[in-house]
Amino acid sequence: MMAARTIYFLNDYSMAEARRRWMAGDYPGHHMWGMNAVETMGWDVEFSPSPRPKLMPDVKLPGLNANNRFQLELAAAPPKQRNVYCGSIHIFKLLGLLKSAGLFRRKLIAMVHHPVTPSAVNRRALRSADALFYLNQFAHDRTVAAMPELRGRSHVLGWCVDTAFYDAQIGQAPPSDHKLIVAAGKELRDYESLVRGVAMVDDPELKVEIYCSEETAPTATDPRVTVYKGGRHGSSISYLDLLGRYRDAIAIAIPMKPVDRTVGMTSVFDGFAARRAMMITRHPCIDAPLEAKELGIVVEPNSAKGWAEAIHMVLADPARVIAIGANGRAYAENALSMDDYGKRLDALFKRYFCDDQ
Repeated sequence: MMAARTIYFLNDYSMAEARRRWMAGDYPGHHMWGMNAVETMGWDVEFSPSPRPKLMPDVKLPGLNANNRFQLELAAAPPKQRNVYCGSIHIFKLLGLLKSAGLFRRKLIAMVHHPVTPSAVNRRALRSADALFYLNQFAHDRTVAAMPELRGRSHVLGWCVDTAFYDAQIGQAPPSDHKLIVAAGKELRDYESLVRGVAMVDDPELKVEIYCSEETAPTATDPRVTVYKGGRHGSSISYLDLLGRYRDAIAIAIPMKPVDRTVGMTSVFDGFAARRAMMITRHPCIDAPLEAKELGIVVEPNSAKGWAEAIHMVLADPARVIAIGANGRAYAENALSMDDYGKRLDALFKRYFCDDQ
């Protein structure tokens, strides 16, 4: 394979391990970020290991974490990989700074998940990228508004979802008649408003399960709510077990804090693929037309009353709940296709990873 058609894909976790799990069938394909799709289009993709430095792995250097040291080693290595695609800013920024100083001469593209503030360091790093892809319109618009010089090389790529994986794990049956609502997510979740909303719903059969971190666990209590707290960096439930809970739920709740970051997007797409009705805090990072196509029930930020109304609707109208889940699944199949995502990536790689290297 010619070097010009080779891409080194790195992230702040092991992409090689993620690919192994995907091939084993216990990890959804969209967590390959489309690189499994472009592999079928003539690109030779090398998936990076965990970003743990090989040189002096136990040495602590001030200001340099494992991600930064991994990038330094990549920059110092012979230029085997001419095209480098970074799945996050965390694993890109130092490479961007090195490239801006002429110390990294390879093609470099980064995926931007959240709006980037226009600090001197961020501006210099992002200016050096050959291209920037964005996870949603929200991250793109905020970043480009702050740094207009990035506009010409900025592209909203979005994301995709592996619907076949959810069919294999959950099946295609509609939700059960259990009055179970599941909420999951470790970061920037507003479980307090959700639990206060539950307290306003007079139905003794209602059950709510919350899978969260210690930091996001609600302090409010209700006997119908069960809270499962994970450790500081760990999850309170395995991904496959969580999908099993989705299988038994009538709806999935994604209560989000109104922050200037991308939040909850993966969880929303999970729900679409799982054919479950979504109850979602309004947030601009979710590009999907939730209300226009009735893909979910939108709740205003910090609104316990809004959560109570959403839960009342779910309990009172099972037919609508099934219809909302079906709408979300149709949207996942038509607008979040992994094949289409791969085609968009392929076109952009052909544009920026030139064949004349």
